Amino acid sequence: MLQVVPASWLAWSFAMEDAIGKPVGTIRLSFWRDRASILFQGRHYRVARHGILGPLILEGPGGEIARAVKASPFSQGFLIDAEGKRYELRKLSLLRREYGLFLDEIQMGSVVPQGWFSHRAAVDIPDDSPASLKVFVVWLALRSWRRNAAAVLASMPH
Repeated sequence: MLQVVPASWLAWSFAMEDAIGKPVGTIRLSFWRDRASILFQGRHYRVARHGILGPLILEGPGGEIARAVKASPFSQGFLIDAEGKRYELRKLSLLRREYGLFLDEIQMGSVVPQGWFSHRAAVDIPDDSPASLKVFVVWLALRSWRRNAAAVLASMPH
């Protein structure tokens, strides 16, 4: 179990902590929407979109580790190719921001916000899952929450 904790109330940078509160990494979402810098368990990762509508790519020191594409143009879910497997990250409810991680149609994990307006999240992905998959899933969920928050703010009357 991981906890994702915002660096400050308005920030889109996060600390990741293990179940006992020990820091294990950071995620810094770029001002440019589809980019991030991640440090997790001593390893550095970078996320970026390749092309205007291309896949989102997680890279480590040796190159590409995982990639994600939208499950469909109208969903907030993603198909993730990592470690030779295809995962799906699905939004579990229209009304909540919770995501489930699926492998072969079986839910194996989740990313759950810790409140309606909070950027804190609990991440429950099996310990034997690749670290790169964990951080990519967390980033995809945070990215979606950030995009939704921006859309809400843009729709408010000025």
